[in-house]
Amino acid sequence: MSAAGILAPSPGRIIITLGVLLVLQIAFGTLLLLRSSSYLPAEATSPLMSCDFGKIEKVVFEERQNGGTTKLVLAKEKGGWVLPECYGFPAAQSTVTQLLDSLKETKKGLPVTATKEALERFKVTAENFTKAINLYDGQNKVTTLYLGSSSGFRAVYARTPENNEIYTIEIPEYLVTTKADDWIDRHVLRLNANDLVAVDMGSFQLKKSKAEKKWALVHQEKTTTLHDSVADELIDALANLSVNSALGTKMDGEAASILTVQSSLKEGRALTYAFSRLKDKGTTVVKASDKPWYMAVDEWSIKRLKEVTPASLLKREADEMTKEQKAKADEKRKR
Repeated sequence: MSAAGILAPSPGRIIITLGVLLVLQIAFGTLLLLRSSSYLPAEATSPLMSCDFGKIEKVVFEERQNGGTTKLVLAKEKGGWVLPECYGFPAAQSTVTQLLDSLKETKKGLPVTATKEALERFKVTAENFTKAINLYDGQNKVTTLYLGSSSGFRAVYARTPENNEIYTIEIPEYLVTTKADDWIDRHVLRLNANDLVAVDMGSFQLKKSKAEKKWALVHQEKTTTLHDSVADELIDALANLSVNSALGTKMDGEAASILTVQSSLKEGRALTYAFSRLKDKGTTVVKASDKPWYMAVDEWSIKRLKEVTPASLLKREADEMTKEQKAKADEKRKR
């Protein structure tokens, strides 16, 4: 028998070897599937947090990071939810409601583990956690939800103080952030455009007539009636200002005035927006006469206001008149 014949494996041995490899591959795949499934949320059963969410009046977030703890407080007052440690600035009511609804609807499922050793490993103890959400009924703490390390995509380990059971839950990051600017009501300056009856930009004014309810441009002792779509260039820019952050009830640093807008609203209410820019930071700031806070806004929102001039309004009005005349001429030809 040749040497090649001695070294060549028999067909039966090849089949057995392939069979063993297939069994090992199936076993390895099953192991991976079992391990990955343990990191997925279990089947939902009872609520994870058993409390009356309708009575919750305060939420305190804690975040452990780099050896320190960051806190954020949401408190319910008569006017709605506020950030008491951020100058009492209004919180986004819909986001707070979404947080409480999300916690209320979070189910236990089956615990991932309930051993004391796992509490430290998954970072869900009272001394070692990634984030904690403390719920209060008035001044009394009702319960706490400890959020630990990540257990997968958009999922984290979680535990309540009642026992050692650890669950896997899903909760959006923006609902557990400890950054105040992520919770503020960015629409606190929003106005109903229909409530505006006059806007004074300093060098010109827009006024709405009581009889015709039409906007008119008043500039250099001349009054020009405008199409609503032309006046909206300024009205929409003023009515839809958005806040980036709350800066406090006092101006922190030297500021240069940019623009002052005075408005009149229905029922005789007056409103003034004073825009300025902090010289050391370059932040664009607005102070509304009906609110105690200085607020940071985007530079583009001020640019949008300043770009509205008598010249731009008259040009747009002329364009609208041209469109109307052309439309009338086309209609006449069709007849």
